Order: sequence, then C-alpha cells, then structure tokens
Amino acid sequence: DRDIIEARVPRRATLAGILRTHEVGENLIVAMVDATRPVFDPRQLRAGQPYRLVRTFDGRLRQFEYEIDSDRFLRIVRQGAPGTEFEGEIVPYTKERAQIAMHGEIDAGTSSLVAAINKAGEQVQLAIEIAELFAGEIDFNNDLRQGDSFDVLFEKLLREDEFAGYGLIVAAEFHNAGRRIRAIRFAPPGGA
Repeated sequence: DRDIIEARVPRRATLAGILRTHEVGENLIVAMVDATRPVFDPRQLRAGQPYRLVRTFDGRLRQFEYEIDSDRFLRIVRQGAPGTEFEGEIVPYTKERAQIAMHGEIDAGTSSLVAAINKAGEQVQLAIEIAELFAGEIDFNNDLRQGDSFDVLFEKLLREDEFAGYGLIVAAEFHNAGRRIRAIRFAPPGGA
C-alpha cells in the first residue's frame, strides 16, 4: 500500500529542492520544512547521505527519512489525515553488538587471509584487523602456508539488522608454519 523512493542527497541540494524533485506540493514542502526546524537544521543536509520518501500508492506523502550520521536519522511523519501538520524527530538507529566465532584455513583455494575471511562470509576489514593484530609475528604477504589456520572471536556490529562494521577482536589464534600464536584482549578493571 505504499511506494518507497530511496536516493542520496545531491550536491547543493536543499530539503525543499529534494521534495520538489519528487513532485511534492509547495504547501506540503513548507509544512515539512517547518516540522524539521525544531529538531534539525535543514541547511545541514550533506551531499551523498541517503534519504527515503514514503508515499501511499495514490500519491499521498506519508513520511521522509534522512540519515544524519551512522547513529541517527531525521524522520518527518504526517500526523493524521491529509491537510494536517507533519512532525519531525531525530531517531537513533537500533544497534546490536554480536560476538562471532569464526574458523578459517589457508589452502589452495584460499591462499591469503583476505580470501579465507571472504570464504567465511566476512568483510576485508576483519582481515585487515587480524593482520594488524599479528603483524609483529606474521608477515601476511610472505609467511602464509597451505595448512595454516586461524580461529577468531570478534564483535560484529549491526544497525537496523544490517552489517555496520566490526568492533573489538576479543581473542584470536593463528597456526602458522607449525607455530601457534595467540592474542587475547584483557579489559582493564571497569573498562571495555
């Protein structure tokens, strides 16, 4: 029962200009900009940031969302029947931190740490963090051998149930050319 338009803020755009691009009427644009001002300065829109416009299939505007940063977004919602005012609010994203245990192996098909991480379904950033963790012990360009393996316990960050990056590596163990190298994070008393 709704039509969703997702896009990114173009360079030098204003909130009113974005809404005009999507054929929102002038009276609604004024009401939406007015609803935004008490919670967010509409002049602070940044090029490249995502936004979302939600309409009913018959074309009535339902809501507008703009990602301010990785922690929060602006939401402008119509309050009730057509002709009523809009309400703006800043909403924090729902974030989760999950601990994930992963095992990887260096073999003919995965001859690098990045390939092993990708095969396990994770992102290259995790490989970079593991390489930095063991950089004093392993040269990841020259020292990896078939049969090497690793286990890692790490934090994975999710925002609105979507991947949002990695947190801390809690513990890791790397078996490299017959050596076993371990790293364990110890939290200071009262710290994270």
